[in-house]
Amino acid sequence: MPSMSFVIGTSPPPTSELDPATVAAAVAAIITLLAALIGAYISIVLSRRQFRKVLTYQVISNTPVLGIDEKQVGNIRVLIGDTEVKDARLVVLKIWNSGRRPVTSEDYAVPIEIQFKGGKILTSQVVNEDIRQSREVIDSQTLDTITLRPLLLNPKDSITITSIVSYFTGHVSVYARIMDGEVIYAQ
Repeated sequence: MPSMSFVIGTSPPPTSELDPATVAAAVAAIITLLAALIGAYISIVLSRRQFRKVLTYQVISNTPVLGIDEKQVGNIRVLIGDTEVKDARLVVLKIWNSGRRPVTSEDYAVPIEIQFKGGKILTSQVVNEDIRQSREVIDSQTLDTITLRPLLLNPKDSITITSIVSYFTGHVSVYARIMDGEVIYAQ
């Protein structure tokens, strides 16, 4: 019987060299994936920032009520009611919505508190006609702090408060907790 022989094909032995086209394709795929991840991260961060609720405050003015040196005052006295006031200053503070979303009355976990460090608040009032007419804005007042009622501030809406404060060191701080928002000081 005749013998048959079969030749089984063999592949060449593996080499340690990589095909340059395969390497280039793998590097391109990794770079594309990294660029997509970085782009997604940046867009998420920017969109969160753009749509945050932001209240900004600034001291517009901090001037002495009398405006002259106490040595030159002589017989001039400043009275509020029947009480003589020493070292009285007129402080004008502006708070506005600098974000792109409205801050509603429901957004306040803690309402806006304005503290005049080291000072004694003698009187305060809201001077914005549109805000003042909607309802009473100042909720309470202590020796050095004013608390505002939670109020709607649409983007670019503002509220301006004038206060006469004695023994004021010049430092005002505004604090509030706003859902998905923050309070910042404008320099």
